[in-house]
Amino acid sequence: MSLVTKTLNPAGSSVKGAKYLEDYFSTVVYEGTGSAKTVKTGVDLSGDNRGAIIITEIGSSAVYATVFSTEYGINALHRMNSDGPNEEKNSVTSFDSDGFSIGSSTQVNRAGRFYIATTFKCVENFFDIVSYDGDSGEPRSIKHNLKTAPAMIWTFPQYTGSTKYVYTRMTGAGDVMQLNSSGTEFDNPDTYINGGENYYTLGDDSDINNPNYSYKAFLFADHSYGGGDFGENSDENVTGTVNGLYGSSNSTVQQFQFEPEYILCKTRAGYTGNWAIITHNGYGGSSHSGSNSPSYIEYDSSGTASATSCTAISDGFHKTTTGSDQNRTSPGVTVYFGIKRAKQKPIETASEGFQATTYTANNADGRVVGLGFDQTHPDVVWVRPRVSVDSYGFKVASKHSCGNGYFFHTNGNSHSVAINSDALMPSKSNGQNFSPLCGINGNDYGMTVGNDASYRFNYSNSAMIAYAWKRSPYFFDSTKHYGTGVVKKVPHYLKTAPEMFMFKSEHSSGDWAVYHKDLNSGVNPEQYYLRLHTNSAEILSSTHWNDTPPSSDSITVGTDYDTNGDNYFYDMFLYATQAGISKVGSYTGTGNDLTVDCGFNSGTQFLLIKRVDSTGDWYVFDSKRGLTTGNVPYIKVNGSTAEVTNTDYIDPDDSGFIVTSSATADLNASGGRYIFYAIAQ
Repeated sequence: MSLVTKTLNPAGSSVKGAKYLEDYFSTVVYEGTGSAKTVKTGVDLSGDNRGAIIITEIGSSAVYATVFSTEYGINALHRMNSDGPNEEKNSVTSFDSDGFSIGSSTQVNRAGRFYIATTFKCVENFFDIVSYDGDSGEPRSIKHNLKTAPAMIWTFPQYTGSTKYVYTRMTGAGDVMQLNSSGTEFDNPDTYINGGENYYTLGDDSDINNPNYSYKAFLFADHSYGGGDFGENSDENVTGTVNGLYGSSNSTVQQFQFEPEYILCKTRAGYTGNWAIITHNGYGGSSHSGSNSPSYIEYDSSGTASATSCTAISDGFHKTTTGSDQNRTSPGVTVYFGIKRAKQKPIETASEGFQATTYTANNADGRVVGLGFDQTHPDVVWVRPRVSVDSYGFKVASKHSCGNGYFFHTNGNSHSVAINSDALMPSKSNGQNFSPLCGINGNDYGMTVGNDASYRFNYSNSAMIAYAWKRSPYFFDSTKHYGTGVVKKVPHYLKTAPEMFMFKSEHSSGDWAVYHKDLNSGVNPEQYYLRLHTNSAEILSSTHWNDTPPSSDSITVGTDYDTNGDNYFYDMFLYATQAGISKVGSYTGTGNDLTVDCGFNSGTQFLLIKRVDSTGDWYVFDSKRGLTTGNVPYIKVNGSTAEVTNTDYIDPDDSGFIVTSSATADLNASGGRYIFYAIAQ
């Protein structure tokens, strides 16, 4: 394991020589065009780099989950449930420095269809590909470069009519499953004998060590017991393997100790059941006990895709449907292999993590509104009309909770839904729904909206404003936790103590609860909270955060229904100061012009302000609608009224912003205390 010295400035810059997961692993959604195109994954598989890509069309029973690999070469694939490898012309035509290129093959590029592509790049302690020729010798030692005992091995014989054996740490030596079968594990001592840090040992089974054939094996590392060497300190665990025992109606698997982006699972005992590759990309939608979470995407061994009531939480995932292939009831046993969500690198500019977008509604259903990120999707979006009254205020959509069109709104405590109402619309591929925040139209990556007159995402000719965030260490994080009603620590991935965070229950009546480091003038702020949907002053409470300050890896929640009600899901939005990029701070009003220094160089593009010592609305300003000297438009986050354009409350300043002497007492009363969150230009 390599040693990397942590050299981290306050902005949270990347550490030279550190191993970041997003350089080796990625899941992306792309749209087929029927013509040659490139798919950006951020993973370099060009030149001597080695790796594999799994591609499956969303919503198709005719296209199988397929494996492409640098070891097979271009235009060659191995279907996960059938023989191979097979030539597939115009499929993956090149492995590139930031993704891959595809041709016109309907296997990977059917016009108007959407695909999930998962990329694994070979690197020590994560993933390796081994090629070998069979010799029927027993025991047969196969050298690998994983540098740790493998958690899972897939073996692909390079001939037809073969069995694809799978070893997992949970099944143990001699017990195997088959990647191309729904059967349970079975004893075959002639397959895998044992695995070590540099070699694994095979028997003489003809489908794993036949002297007449060659084989390729995919090896995955396991950090269930530590040993991960990812991240800036070379100590992050990014993979895990767990057994799920005896499914129940509210079965929660938390043993990963991280939020997964990818899960491979299979019933191994008690029941037959299909393999499922589950990627958390906001696919589908479900409802359980107030949860309106996006489902995972699920592929069975015949290649079909379907929704499953499964949602990622901050320390694992929550599976709510019993009797399925992924959550069998007693005496079923399911093995789960998970990979952590990939984002580990800090952003270097504000535009990488935040975009403000204005657009004009056009009454079109299924419109994709681009949100400014380069061929990637946002994690959280706030959107509302600018110049008209909107009874919902800002609609807040999160990848964790917007499946089938669900969203929060900032001027009320309910969780609203627009199922089949042409508002925040699920993106579709061949009749299958997936996240509205995975909308794609050419080069526009953003949200899919419709013309519903009540929810007003794309109604009439309204002028609209949308704010979009992407998760990034030291800047912004969003995750979800499952409430228990008992004091507990909830993991997060901001990598620094959040200075402001918002909680919202997915149950219809849970209030917005907001923490800020400068509540109560910064003295024991963890004993207080604010409500985003009201103008109330700071509120004393020992049950919201259990009087416990947040840390760099967790938030403590008490027993309050707003933050930790039993059997309810909560979305969490976390914000921090990243030097030169964002600022979470406070100021004391003077009644005169007041310059607030945020440490910026070119001014502020987004600004949220709230008075906390007395009642006061939440005000939002942004440079997209205009943040210049003179009148500056604002919108009240907790209100329903249109933006106000004829006041001069805020002026620009390169270091941050100026609160003017003409500002209302909500923003600049002499002696008043105010908290704010700002993002740099």
